[in-house]
Amino acid sequence: MGQALDWLGEAQDCISDDFGVLQRGFLTSVFAPVVGLERIFHLDEREDQGFALLTGGRHPPSRYRVGAFRRHLPW
Repeated sequence: MGQALDWLGEAQDCISDDFGVLQRGFLTSVFAPVVGLERIFHLDEREDQGFALLTGGRHPPSRYRVGAFRRHLPW
């Protein structure tokens, strides 16, 4: 988990977070493969409180917010 938070710090230094979705979107993207989440649209089916905490929230993240984060990344 410590490495993921280091990566988050680097991302926050490089990417502006005008809409407040960087932390949730980034941590969801990092931990989704770890918990076996294969596709982003499966987020809406997930009612896992532990995953919500891993991604920095009290409720599981929405696929719409995480998808918006991913679509607006500067490649």
